[in-house]
Order: sequence, then C-alpha cells, then structure tokens
Amino acid sequence: MKNFQTPLQCLFLAATLLVSACTRIPDPPEEEKDPELLGISVDKQQVILPAQGTAILLLQVDEPGFVFNYDITSTQCQVELRVQGTTSQPECYAIQSIVPGQNIGSYQIHLKDKGIRLTYKEQVVLCLITSRAGYGKTMITTRAFEVISSLSQAGISAFSFTKSQNPALDADVELKIISTKKVYVNKIEGNIPCWLDNLNLTATFTSGNPVKVNGVVQESGKTVNDFSKPVEYSLLTNEGILLTYTVEVDLFTGLPVVIINTEGGQPVTSKEDWMNATIRIQGMQLFEDLPEMVTEIRGRGNTTWYWPKKPYALKLESKTSLLGMPKHKRWVLLANFI
Repeated sequence: MKNFQTPLQCLFLAATLLVSACTRIPDPPEEEKDPELLGISVDKQQVILPAQGTAILLLQVDEPGFVFNYDITSTQCQVELRVQGTTSQPECYAIQSIVPGQNIGSYQIHLKDKGIRLTYKEQVVLCLITSRAGYGKTMITTRAFEVISSLSQAGISAFSFTKSQNPALDADVELKIISTKKVYVNKIEGNIPCWLDNLNLTATFTSGNPVKVNGVVQESGKTVNDFSKPVEYSLLTNEGILLTYTVEVDLFTGLPVVIINTEGGQPVTSKEDWMNATIRIQGMQLFEDLPEMVTEIRGRGNTTWYWPKKPYALKLESKTSLLGMPKHKRWVLLANFI
C-alpha cells in the first residue's frame, strides 16, 4: 500500500524547513579595527649620509589591532623629519621615498643628502601624522636619532680641555666647532675663563679618523700642544678628502695681559723707592708678545695713590715698544679707579 502525503502535510513540512533555515545561528561578526596608534620607532640611533648620497632608516608602526590598519604611503598619512625640539625640517637632507618593508607595519625611509653643506650633525625625529574621516588628526613621533654627514663622521665632532688632563684649569672647557665658508675648512673656538701662565694644554677630542698636527698623529687626552697661537688639526676622510680644523683659544678676557713680578713677591708700598721686578706681556694675538725682561717699579700719583686700585710707574732697562706704542724707557700704569 503506497504512502501518500496530503497537500496539507507537504505544506507543513515546507514551513518547518523554512523556520529551521531562518533560526540558523549566524557567524560571529569580524572584529572592528582600532585606528588608535601605539607608537612608531626607528632601528638606528645614528644615520650617516654620504655627500649627495642616500641612507635607509627602518620605521616600525605599532598599533593595538592584530591586522595592520595604517598604510603610511597613503594620502591619509604624512611622514615628516623635524629637528628635535622644533617644528623645522632639516635643511641639508630630506625624505626621498618611503617603501613598505618585509614585515607588517615596517617601512624603509630613504633619506637623501641635498648637497647644500658638506658637514652637519643634528638630532631629529620622524613624525607620523594621520587623518581619517571621523577620527580627526593624530601625530606621534619617534625618539630622537642623529643624522650626520659622512665627512662630519670622519672629522672632529667634539673638542675640549678637561681639568683631569690639565690641572691648572678651574673646570672643564668645551670648545665649539664651526664650519667656515671655505670647503673642508673648519674652526674650533673657545675661551679659558681663568688665567694660565702658559697654554701648553692637552686636548680631548672625538674623531672618526686619525688626526695630525704638523704631520704628528694626535692622541686624545695625551698629546700636548701650545695653544697660545692657532693650532691646525688635519685628517683624511675615507673618500681621501683633507679636512682641517684650526683651534683658536682666548685666554681669560681675551685682552692683552701685563704680568709684573716684584723681587721676592714684595708689595709696592712706596712712591719714592724703586723696586726690582720683571715684566712680560701676552698680546693675545692682538699685539706682539713681550718676553720677560727686567724693570723697576714704584707707586705714583697723589690722591690716587690712596685709592684701592693704585697707579704705578715703570722704568725699563732700555727703550721698548709696548702693545704697539712707540719705544720708551719710562711707562705709567694708570688705575682709572673712578
């Protein structure tokens, strides 16, 4: 006997299948991407740029999502180099291109030397500025890193006189390295604020390549030179370019200094009696130095003799020019106290 289903039964079965299909549990929704950036970082603390050449810096972008959510090469992102502590972009180099790296969120930043200056060294940061509809603008920066030209890296980057190597100093003295208008020519300048009887000093310096003075290799913290006159340091870069650094040191105020020592170090107390003494003058490169010579000294003046700063009279052994003035045997040191 055949089992036939009535039309009503077929209709009920179709309705049951339809309800089952409608009550099927849907798949879980995909997790929404979080556009918040955690930070960006670079893989180097120092980037060395060859003259008119390029260097590569690896930038890593970190965010909380498992799937990388930013493409910094898109129009929604802007990457800038800025000098640390400012909103200014570097003058001597710039970002040439940005290329996605091998890992998710990594990018190769290609820096290009503009050929404006041969030597430079500065701290910079990379800034990532993002702009998305509904999220506004966000800017984050990397830690500071150093960009240095290859010539600066080979050359002298720091120069000082330390008290540990020069006990006559009151404290360490840092000198400033200055680029001049002449190519490959630099100056190193500084002032020693205390009085020294001589400027035979030991310099402490940092350089990428060996340094010489008059053909003699210099050792940082060991070699002594006379800095009473300019001293020229020189070195060769890896490209075979000669760099020179002329060191000029101002002593005390930088003005000429007259040094008088009385016999036995006795004070000058009389306006009538001459005392034996010696005199020498350091012209500080403004005037010709006067080597130590014999002189006599006594007080002078009337009312001025009783002021705290006293005037003196000098009598040299022979007529001598002092500080560019005509030769004479008798000289006066005026106090100009008032």
